[in-house]
Amino acid sequence: MSMPTLEPFSLSVIICTRDRAPQLERCLQQFKEAQTFRKSWELIVVDNNSSDGTKAVIRKFAAAAPFHVRYLFESRQGLSHARNRGIAETSNSIIAFTDDDCLVDRQWASTIVREFSTDPSLAVLGGRVEQGDPNGQPVGTRTFSDRKQISSFEELFGRMIGCNMAFSRKVFEVIGGFDPLLGKGTSLGSAEDLDLLYRALKRQLTIVYVPNAVVFHAHGRASASSIQQVNDEYAKGRGGFYWKHVVRGDLIIAKRAVGEIAYLSRASLVSGNRHGARPSPSRVLRNLAMGALYRLMGG
Repeated sequence: MSMPTLEPFSLSVIICTRDRAPQLERCLQQFKEAQTFRKSWELIVVDNNSSDGTKAVIRKFAAAAPFHVRYLFESRQGLSHARNRGIAETSNSIIAFTDDDCLVDRQWASTIVREFSTDPSLAVLGGRVEQGDPNGQPVGTRTFSDRKQISSFEELFGRMIGCNMAFSRKVFEVIGGFDPLLGKGTSLGSAEDLDLLYRALKRQLTIVYVPNAVVFHAHGRASASSIQQVNDEYAKGRGGFYWKHVVRGDLIIAKRAVGEIAYLSRASLVSGNRHGARPSPSRVLRNLAMGALYRLMGG
């Protein structure tokens, strides 16, 4: 399905945050270095019920920023609720997302606007995610250097990620918003981005990975336990995502789920506990099952 041309090409960048004031402050300051636009864009920061100094950080930044900054408070816990709130509060034609622990490249915003303004069919854009912590371990990176139109679930899963994605506003009118039973702040902890992107793919909307739209993921996680926690959340979210779509008769996702379960089952028999720094196959299997169970029970 092609998307209609949208004029003017106004941009809203949405950052959702909770109790990570130091990371957020660093993230916001990076936008002062970005190549952006005087009148046609805004930065929306959604405070998802923080109890630290988040509000003060946003207010201070907004007072001195050379562009429009909006503070929103969303009391309903969960990244999907926060993202949906940001979408509902703007009428701009392009809506982009990054995370509070990411640093945008100087040309990130201008690249997004240029891509949508030159391709009337473009519905969803994903970009490159580089490691932003010199001493940290790569988490959620997407470092492909080639431009690619996404046409399969495997390409979507391998290239697209929620900390660097942008949408034509019309996408949300066609497929709806983020699923509040998925994502950070829920029992599942992830996959709200994967779910939304997959729904766009199923509707045959134009999705393109653009390597020139770059963010740096400065997540600050260095310990093995913190990396393991993220991997656990990814697996639980994926299990919930699989369950959601399989019970609706989606054969593509059913095949993907069966394939992953079969691979992990074989790997757990072969490797036992010899898995090095990677999550053990049995642990991933357990988290997939927990995610499916959480989804069955309604989150």
